[in-house]
Amino acid sequence: MDFLQKLVARADLSGWDSWAVHYRVLSVVAAALLVYWALRVAVPAFLRLARPVLLLLLIVAAVWAAFPGEMCSMQWASKLPAVCSR
Repeated sequence: MDFLQKLVARADLSGWDSWAVHYRVLSVVAAALLVYWALRVAVPAFLRLARPVLLLLLIVAAVWAAFPGEMCSMQWASKLPAVCSR
């Protein structure tokens, strides 16, 4: 543990302005790669889980576009101000 504390103290990670340019570039590239990897993993999993919900929202939007008056007569839809503005 002392070794890691010495490394952190030697690295002087106090603020972004104190970092050397090559460390800034390295940290931005590492963060971009981490975000890219996380998106490649998370987005397909999210879409697999959210596909039924997205399909239901698409159907509700299509019904609302075709029959706005009837859609707003439903109790749950009449509470949505963006859908049923009077």
